Amino acid sequence: MNIDRFEGDWTDFKGNLKSKWGKLSDNDLTEIDGNAEALAGKLQDLYGKQEDEATHEARSAIGDVQTTAWSEKLHGDWSELKGAVQQRWGKLTDNQLTEINGDANKLAGTLQKDYGYDDGQTASEMRGFFKELK
Repeated sequence: MNIDRFEGDWTDFKGNLKSKWGKLSDNDLTEIDGNAEALAGKLQDLYGKQEDEATHEARSAIGDVQTTAWSEKLHGDWSELKGAVQQRWGKLTDNQLTEINGDANKLAGTLQKDYGYDDGQTASEMRGFFKELK
């Protein structure tokens, strides 16, 4: 899933990006602060990537980090959140919820299939769901 902005505790996930792109400094990661556009700029500067390639990689990486954060939340509280997921997205069946089993990637794929969402719509829907949980 491609996402423009990470929402959550960014400090927990900076290491994921640093392991992928070792030239990113701690200062770079602080400046990026979960923003895909800022990450794309750093990828252009540090790795000489073209704008389109850097933007695609940055949005994909931020999406991966966000999905990991969402999965951790879902896995940890799935028995409690399953009902909230079904209430929000009423088309989801019990069988689908059992198959999803707290996996944010599976939830995203199911939403795209059943509701026809693209990456942006899926991210927006899931972001809204997690904001409502706070």
